[in-house]
Amino acid sequence: SAAASKGRIAPGGPSADAMAEVDLSGSRVGTVLIAGPPACGKSTQCARLVRKYGLVHVSAGDILRSRTKLLPELAAYMDKGLLVPDELVCSIIKERLSLHDCQEHGVLLDGFPRTRAQAEVLAELGIDISHMILLQVDDETVIQRVEGRRVDPVSGEVYNVKFGPPSDPAVAARLVIRTDDTRDKMVQRLAVYHD
Repeated sequence: SAAASKGRIAPGGPSADAMAEVDLSGSRVGTVLIAGPPACGKSTQCARLVRKYGLVHVSAGDILRSRTKLLPELAAYMDKGLLVPDELVCSIIKERLSLHDCQEHGVLLDGFPRTRAQAEVLAELGIDISHMILLQVDDETVIQRVEGRRVDPVSGEVYNVKFGPPSDPAVAARLVIRTDDTRDKMVQRLAVYHD
């Protein structure tokens, strides 16, 4: 919505995890859209916003990654650093937004919409954006962050081995790299993001 409040955070370096918290107080929090390049710190901010405002976090990337085994065509796009076709993304996100928790609470949309067609789907569903948050991080910082990003396959927690490693050696030993977390794939993803 054109009337959406706007927040902007421009982290200045590799430790984007240390960004100040976004403050949405002073107005009704409905549907919040968070945007920025891949690996810019959206997940960190989303976790903070969920804790503070009780929002339901709907991450397009997480949902798509969770479905790659069921829908191999998803993996093909994501492994190449390409955007998944609008029709497929919209179908999956519409399904998620129809669930009870999204109907009862404010929603934090992460990674959706990315295209005009996706934004039009939100409009068709009657979803108004109450707040828009744009995170800005330079490309080299994003690449540094992604090269150090690791995921704990047990808890799903995301760490950075350089900027925020786990304190537990057992957790550190089991960390894995996501298939799309390589320099080459990130350069491709950034090109798509900037296009």
